[in-house]
Amino acid sequence: MKGKGELVLVVDEVQAIRNDIRTTLESNGFRFIGLGKCEEAWAEINAKKIQPQVLITDLDTESKMGGMELIKQARSKFPEMPIVLISGDDCPDGCSDKSFAFFKKPLHSPSIDRILDFVIASLEAKIG
Repeated sequence: MKGKGELVLVVDEVQAIRNDIRTTLESNGFRFIGLGKCEEAWAEINAKKIQPQVLITDLDTESKMGGMELIKQARSKFPEMPIVLISGDDCPDGCSDKSFAFFKKPLHSPSIDRILDFVIASLEAKIG
């Protein structure tokens, strides 16, 4: 399965990371929105300016709101949304609840492909 135009929100302060993920997503049929800060992403979601079907966020976007808080807020609004947390650090304490996938940076092509596999499998599970 490839994407069918689902909107994926990618939040990371590093533009190059957003671009790498964007290339993979768009070449596989997904739409992409990239933002650099978690609070910016939450403001856009909360104002209903964007309604992503998938969230990929960095743990630390060097902003007031961190990735774990964004996941918590997004999960409250979209309980079934597939979520991926990425970080150069180890997975934080909240990872044990398994409500999202975790991938450690640096992200190279195989890692981004595994993220894509997770997204596709999660979307298929929602449909099926």
